[in-house]
Amino acid sequence: MLLHVEGRTGKSKVIQTVTEGFKARGAPYVLTKAAYTRVAASLTDGKTTHVIGEISLFGDEAQLEAHLTTEAKAKLQQFWKRKFYLILDEYSMLAKYFFSLLSQNIGGGKRRHTFTTTILWRHQCDHMR
Repeated sequence: MLLHVEGRTGKSKVIQTVTEGFKARGAPYVLTKAAYTRVAASLTDGKTTHVIGEISLFGDEAQLEAHLTTEAKAKLQQFWKRKFYLILDEYSMLAKYFFSLLSQNIGGGKRRHTFTTTILWRHQCDHMR
């Protein structure tokens, strides 16, 4: 699902309603919410994309492209073990390179599991006015 609308039109309410739906069905653990910045992540009670993808805040592209350590892979596999859905808030802030790395690392975390993760996107379009 892609919410591609202008700012201040209720996207946060949609995220809140989806979250409440998972809680009401007794399955809040299958949903995770993330954003590129801590401020945006905190608005939806989520995590940063760096945390959910085990991506260092410090390092150049060569370091980021290096294979994940065994410890990082284990953390990713533990984190994504029971996750089926991801709401990615403000995804327009992600550079293609970073988004690719995030996808690769999440995929590495999901490899032990046979299910797929559905990604629910939220896009901020204020810059398009």
